[in-house]
Amino acid sequence: MQVEQKFLVGIQDTNADFGLGNKALLEAMTNVASIHAGYAGHGATERDQHHAAWVVLNWKLEVFRRPRVFTTFTVRTWAQKCARAQANRDFEIYDEAGGLVGRGTSVWAAFDLRDGSILRMTPAFMDGYQAEVDHVNYPDFRFPRPGRTALPEVATARVTVNRSMIDCNNHVHNPMYLDIAQEALPEGMEIGAFNNLLVSYKHEIRPAETVAITYYRDPAAEDTPTAGGLEAGKHVVVITDPDDGSLHAEITFW
Repeated sequence: MQVEQKFLVGIQDTNADFGLGNKALLEAMTNVASIHAGYAGHGATERDQHHAAWVVLNWKLEVFRRPRVFTTFTVRTWAQKCARAQANRDFEIYDEAGGLVGRGTSVWAAFDLRDGSILRMTPAFMDGYQAEVDHVNYPDFRFPRPGRTALPEVATARVTVNRSMIDCNNHVHNPMYLDIAQEALPEGMEIGAFNNLLVSYKHEIRPAETVAITYYRDPAAEDTPTAGGLEAGKHVVVITDPDDGSLHAEITFW
């Protein structure tokens, strides 16, 4: 089953050139995934009945062309394969003329809100999603293991989480990690404008926590978005606990 939703590119959703930014795209992808969960019986407003909450573990976003401010765009999604405790989901992004302007893939896990345990992806839990296991955006892609960058360190910063970053699961909302990562980047460099984005979430960030941000950069990387695959010069931002160094998230873009 495929589900789609149309969105307006508001001025708050754009980069400096008034093109749709990556944070807004992650927001839209999160929303259409939640709409699909509602159709499958796991709606956000019925949590007191099914006691399940989905959280994203990985994003891959690839942008070909950015819809402009005050136009509309549509995000389409479908469930893909699932393993014992994780489920994959793919996305396509269209402009208001129906042209494909981006695509993505993701990995999700579901938690039992009563005790915090991870829910198993049993047929009874997943059947409502009507997964399209043969409809795959990136057949050979595997998310890289985070925390192993060998790139040179460029800059560091610290951020204390404020309440506006917290979502209904009482942790930092997943697209907000791009805002946190932005704090370590050079002036004028926008993570939201890069055409390729990988995000891996490891440990949630809770209210009022302070996190350390470290920016690493391939010497060959450009300050503006580049095309191409993983061989392109990369930028990496790692978000950690400043006390014990444990990993919250790693964001790679190019």
